[in-house]
Amino acid sequence: MGFLQRIGVLSSNLSNVCPFCKSEPEFVNHIFLLCSGIWESWTELLLWWELNWATPTAVVALLHWWKGFKSKKIIMKL
Repeated sequence: MGFLQRIGVLSSNLSNVCPFCKSEPEFVNHIFLLCSGIWESWTELLLWWELNWATPTAVVALLHWWKGFKSKKIIMKL
């Protein structure tokens, strides 16, 4: 069972293929970091914020990065 099925977004009788790229099973790390469709969104967001980063390998690493990240420049844009 995929992540979206476990949290009730997708019915359990549907395929667990990623709804964004339709090429990989959807799991937390895939949905938030590894999916090509999601990666395009991250890329646009990071370009807008004028940031460079190394792709985290897990959502936990992303959350740690996000928690420690502070920038008045980005807050001003938001």
